[in-house]
Amino acid sequence: MNGAWFPTAAAAAVVGAGVLGTALRLGLDALLGDEMVALAAVNVVGWFVLGLLHGRYGVRVAHLVAFLLALGITSFTSWMTLLIHGIPNAGSVVVALVEVVIGVMFGGIGHLVTMRRGPDLI
Repeated sequence: MNGAWFPTAAAAAVVGAGVLGTALRLGLDALLGDEMVALAAVNVVGWFVLGLLHGRYGVRVAHLVAFLLALGITSFTSWMTLLIHGIPNAGSVVVALVEVVIGVMFGGIGHLVTMRRGPDLI
């Protein structure tokens, strides 16, 4: 251990996921526009897929947790939209917080679906 609180590789994973997530979010915003139900469905499915990836590869790939969490927050919540377009009201911040909580819940469900199980859980 080199004593670094936040390793360079983890920082690179977060920055890479942030860039990728921002581009993905801008694409989703352009594609779906103001269709809130469709956007919510895409967000939930996105978090679920991130959870599936973490459950399958999380133990074997270094810094995958940091990458997937940053990707989820930047692409499958409204934080990037608020950052780019501005915060119209306080309710928007509450909605973005709720999206993260719900997203992490669906990510956890996805993780449970694909995580490795011991012989006593099969």
